[in-house]
Amino acid sequence: MFKRQGVRVVMLTGDNTRTAAVSTIDVRAELSSADKARIVTELKTLGRLRPSPPESSVSLPWSPPQALN
Repeated sequence: MFKRQGVRVVMLTGDNTRTAAVSTIDVRAELSSADKARIVTELKTLGRLRPSPPESSVSLPWSPPQALN
Protein backbone atom coordinates (compact mmCIF):
# COMPACT_ATOMS: atom_id res chain seq x y z
CA MET A 1 0.00 0.00 0.00
CA PHE A 2 2.63 2.55 1.04
CA LYS A 3 5.01 1.65 -1.77
CA ARG A 4 2.28 2.18 -4.39
CA GLN A 5 1.69 5.65 -2.96
CA GLY A 6 5.40 6.49 -3.12
CA VAL A 7 5.84 6.37 0.65
CA ARG A 8 9.13 4.93 1.85
CA VAL A 9 8.77 2.90 5.05
CA VAL A 10 11.80 2.48 7.33
CA MET A 11 11.93 0.05 10.25
CA LEU A 12 14.22 0.88 13.18
CA THR A 13 14.61 -2.09 15.49
CA GLY A 14 16.82 -3.67 18.08
CA ASP A 15 15.99 -7.09 16.64
CA ASN A 16 18.52 -8.96 14.53
CA THR A 17 18.31 -8.71 10.75
CA ARG A 18 16.69 -12.13 10.28
CA THR A 19 13.92 -11.34 12.77
CA ALA A 20 13.37 -7.88 11.36
CA ALA A 21 13.44 -8.82 7.67
CA VAL A 22 10.35 -7.63 5.84
CA SER A 23 10.57 -7.51 2.09
CA THR A 24 9.34 -4.11 1.00
CA ILE A 25 10.89 -1.81 3.54
CA ASP A 26 14.28 -0.42 4.50
CA VAL A 27 15.33 -2.57 7.47
CA ARG A 28 18.00 -1.32 9.85
CA ALA A 29 18.49 -3.94 12.52
CA GLU A 30 20.41 -4.40 15.76
CA LEU A 31 20.17 -0.68 16.57
CA SER A 32 20.58 0.79 20.01
CA SER A 33 18.04 3.29 21.30
CA ALA A 34 20.58 6.06 20.61
CA ASP A 35 21.01 4.87 17.00
CA LYS A 36 17.24 4.88 16.46
CA ALA A 37 16.89 8.37 17.96
CA ARG A 38 19.73 9.67 15.74
CA ILE A 39 18.16 8.21 12.58
CA VAL A 40 14.72 9.62 13.44
CA THR A 41 16.32 13.05 13.94
CA GLU A 42 18.11 12.75 10.57
CA LEU A 43 14.88 11.75 8.80
CA LYS A 44 13.03 14.68 10.41
CA THR A 45 15.78 17.06 9.27
CA LEU A 46 15.48 15.74 5.72
CA GLY A 47 11.68 16.13 5.83
CA ARG A 48 11.18 12.40 5.33
CA LEU A 49 8.98 11.64 8.33
CA ARG A 50 5.21 11.77 8.41
CA PRO A 51 3.18 12.05 11.60
CA SER A 52 2.63 8.69 13.23
CA PRO A 53 0.08 7.47 15.75
CA PRO A 54 0.84 8.39 19.36
CA GLU A 55 3.29 6.13 21.13
CA SER A 56 1.76 3.24 22.96
CA SER A 57 1.55 3.56 26.70
CA VAL A 58 0.61 -0.08 27.13
CA SER A 59 3.07 -2.51 28.67
CA LEU A 60 2.48 -6.13 29.49
CA PRO A 61 4.35 -7.62 32.43
CA TRP A 62 5.95 -10.99 31.83
CA SER A 63 6.17 -13.68 34.48
CA PRO A 64 7.71 -17.12 34.16
CA PRO A 65 5.05 -19.88 34.16
CA GLN A 66 6.00 -21.11 37.64
CA ALA A 67 5.26 -17.63 39.05
CA LEU A 68 1.61 -18.02 38.06
CA ASN A 69 1.02 -21.05 40.34
